[in-house]
Amino acid sequence: MTTAELLSFVKKSLRITSTVFDEEIQVLINAAQNDITQAVDEAFNPSDPVQCNAVAVYCQAYFGYGDEKAVARYKDMLQAIGLRHIKPTVSTASVISVVTTSSEVLL
Repeated sequence: MTTAELLSFVKKSLRITSTVFDEEIQVLINAAQNDITQAVDEAFNPSDPVQCNAVAVYCQAYFGYGDEKAVARYKDMLQAIGLRHIKPTVSTASVISVVTTSSEVLL
């Protein structure tokens, strides 16, 4: 999705047809992209529909006076996006092994 397409997508999700708020919305889009980049530890991917949808939800959460339900929904989405990008490591396998061993001892 191009920058213009993402702006249009977000405006539709906000039910805005005017260009009056474009600058404010673009600031929110940039903030959302930075937030997502930090969550996945990779550059924002404008081809990923999940990430683009998260940008729209971020904008719904923080545009104008904000929307507490959208804030909660965005935080859940951001966590899910971040978890999708976690790559297994030796330490992760070790933790799973320790948890499995510990639970077997408790049984």
